Formats: sequence, C-alpha cells, structure tokens
Amino acid sequence: MDRVNLQLVTGIFCLLLIGSAISVLSPASAEGNFLTSLFSNTTGNETISTPAPEKNVTVTTKATTAVPKTTAKKTVAPTPTKDSYVQIITPSPVVTTPRAYIQPNLVVRSDEGYSTLYSLKNVQAKEQMSRVVISAVNPPLLVDFHFIPDNISDIKPIDYKMGKTMYHLNVSIDRPYEQSWFELKVINNETGDLLAQEGVGRTYGLQYDRQFIVPNTGKIAFDLAGQYGNITLSIKMKKP
Repeated sequence: MDRVNLQLVTGIFCLLLIGSAISVLSPASAEGNFLTSLFSNTTGNETISTPAPEKNVTVTTKATTAVPKTTAKKTVAPTPTKDSYVQIITPSPVVTTPRAYIQPNLVVRSDEGYSTLYSLKNVQAKEQMSRVVISAVNPPLLVDFHFIPDNISDIKPIDYKMGKTMYHLNVSIDRPYEQSWFELKVINNETGDLLAQEGVGRTYGLQYDRQFIVPNTGKIAFDLAGQYGNITLSIKMKKP
C-alpha cells in the first residue's frame, strides 16, 4: 500500500514539473489549459489527455483566384416563315444586241443591162424536171431563184386541269415541212463538167433566196430538181 502511494506521489510530482516547463514556454494560461484538459477527460481509473491547440503555430492559406464560370450561349434558330423560303432577286438591266435575222437581206446584183433568157414562176418542184440549155455567147449569166417550201400543220393535244375541271385542247402548229428541198446544178453541156451547184434544204441550208453568176461560155445546162415546194427562177445574160 505504501508502495502504491509512493508511485502516485511520484507521478503527481512529474506532472507538476511538466506543467512548470510548459508555463515557461507559453503564457500563464497555458498551464491551466493543459491541466484542465488533462484532468477533464479522466473517467474512473483511465485518464485520456487531450493536448491544447498550439497558439504559436501560424497557418498560411494560399489564396486562390476564382475563375469565372463561362456558360455557352445557346443560339436559338429563328422560326421559319413562309416568306423566308422565297428570295426575289431583280436582275439588273442588260443591254443586248439584237440577234441577226436568220434570212438576211442579200446584196442582189443589179440586173440592169441583162436580158431574161429563161424563167419559172411559182412552179411545183419535182425530182425530175426538164434540163435547160443556154448558149452563153456573152457571159456572165445571172441566176436568181426563190424557193417556197410546203407548209404543214401539226396537231398537238394538250390536257390540263384547273381546279377540279379537266380541259382538252388541240393546238395547230404551222411550220415549213422539213423534208422540202430544191437543187440546181450548172453543167457544161459539152464536157459534162459540174460548174456550180446551189440549193435549199438538205445540206444547202434554209436560205430560200439565192443569186449567183456563171462566168463560163458555151453550152451551159441547168438541171433542176426538188420536192415539197414551189420554185421561182430566172436566168439572164448580159446584153451585147
């Protein structure tokens, strides 16, 4: 029993020495806080010591700069309207050059001083026509012809609907017949040589009025042929 008391006294003495040491290093209130915290957590025979917070410790907190939060702006598509689908663009006025007429006016050689030797007026063209032979004693010969192709009509049916009503029309389209043609060959009647060749349609084009000269002398033959059209022709020779 005396030994236990001795140990207890020795322990209390040690605690007092520790408290005196703490009071030297810290303010006077540190001893009281230390002893209070030491004995305030004693339960029965078990003592739990809770150290007092150190007041001489400086805690430095690093300041952080707050980054502003950016929020993506939501783009709201405009609601389409009926007018937003249609764009009307007014074109700027453009100065255009008139297109040349497909049948240009030809510079016709003057027939003054010429005598008409042979002529046809609005004769139906045929595949085989009579040969015309002229004795060209005073050349040149002046040849004029005008070909009129047959006109045909095409009937084009057209069906269309307006509202709940159906309509049917027959439209008549008048046009020159594309198979119309005329050909004139100028041949040396003695040798058979081809001197000139003119015409309308097929490979000759669609220039219906033609004029050309034949500068040769001697017996000159004219072979005429054609289909689906009428021909007006004149052959003239220079007066002596």
